[in-house]
Amino acid sequence: MSNLGEFENFIDSAFVAGAGRRFEDIDPTTGEVIGLVHEADRAQVDLVVTAAQRALKGPWGEMSEADRSTLLVRLYADTRNICAKP
Repeated sequence: MSNLGEFENFIDSAFVAGAGRRFEDIDPTTGEVIGLVHEADRAQVDLVVTAAQRALKGPWGEMSEADRSTLLVRLYADTRNICAKP
């Protein structure tokens, strides 16, 4: 495994250590372990759901599904580019 460390969960605009069990995050295209992740516990999942419901009442909810999808794809690409840099 490359030394990528442990990933945190992004909950309500903040990175938070998961409170559940730790597991390996595996790249499905290579089978390589790319990091370690902790599951969220029930309370953390409740926070995520509440944050998502609140987001849908604002600008995010006013955007079309296509526009939200475009932003998420860009975020994914930007994240991959950042993680790929040495």
